[in-house]
Amino acid sequence: MLIINAGTGAFAEPSEPALQSSVHALAQKAFAQKTEAAVRQFFEKNLATLPNAQAKVQALTLLADYEEHNGNYSNAAECYRQAAGFDTSDKKTALLLDAVRALLCGGSLDSARSLLSEIAAALPVSDEDPYYRRAAVYDTWRLLAEDRADRAVPLITAYTKKKSFSEYHSALLFTLWWINDDEDAKQRLLKEYPSCMEAAAVNGTVTVQPSTFWYLMPRSGLAQQAIAGGSAAKTSTPSKTSASSEATKASVQSSAASKTEAASAQFSKTAAVSETPLKPSYYQLGFYKTKKYAEALAADLQKKHFTPIIKEETRPSGTVYFAVLVKENAAGDMGLRLKDAGYEAFPIFP
Repeated sequence: MLIINAGTGAFAEPSEPALQSSVHALAQKAFAQKTEAAVRQFFEKNLATLPNAQAKVQALTLLADYEEHNGNYSNAAECYRQAAGFDTSDKKTALLLDAVRALLCGGSLDSARSLLSEIAAALPVSDEDPYYRRAAVYDTWRLLAEDRADRAVPLITAYTKKKSFSEYHSALLFTLWWINDDEDAKQRLLKEYPSCMEAAAVNGTVTVQPSTFWYLMPRSGLAQQAIAGGSAAKTSTPSKTSASSEATKASVQSSAASKTEAASAQFSKTAAVSETPLKPSYYQLGFYKTKKYAEALAADLQKKHFTPIIKEETRPSGTVYFAVLVKENAAGDMGLRLKDAGYEAFPIFP
């Protein structure tokens, strides 16, 4: 089974233009630092040395992506907002929406609501505007997280019927299944988007990562059962995470995102995939929208005498994600070996 986190799917973004040479040099030195705090401090200390505003935007976006990758969502949101302050192009709104995504992933709902209001005030109220669509989807997920499903579900349902929201349909259909056991949404998801991560989740071949945006949401009985038991024998038993991202980061589980939302009880960090009698074929250690992170993890694994594989996955939006996998060995103890080496690894079953 694969893992979807807040940075995939509904929350995923298209690839960025090539880095300016000054930003590339700064990033190389920053990411060579030994701790997260040191990486952050290096970026902040040297930001003023960059030659122009666009270079600062690129550097802050890199740092924000790094902070998100490490689960430092408040820091990531602040970096995106700073980057937006330097950006005078149309992308400023995209950066502010990135900040909203990070705030949602971190559970900072008041801040997310305030920033969404700020963004909405400057946007045309039109489904034809891509930023309006993205803000509208994020706001429904925010409503769900605030236990306002009565308002969010009709909006989500309406968006799944609008062609203009097609890039979010898989994440939104998954949302309806996740919170309401919506059989129609499930069947449409499986029929129209059979290769997406959301469909894999509904089928039970994808599981929820413990500390993601999705754990802010109320889970349907089927989703609860899937989390508790992994790939269940029952065909109607699903499991997944996709959430926020424009692409499940759109699939949070992104993923959202990938990447949805829902009335939230509390942020559960304890729900983990339970053991399954099936033998896994691979273990997944990372799932990134940035290839360099996948390559860095693979290099670290090689240093510790593992043989990693980087698998590319292209979402329906065209965005490419990178999964870092290690194959199960003949002894069947690869999961234990990875754990002993300090890695969090999730089994992928045939």
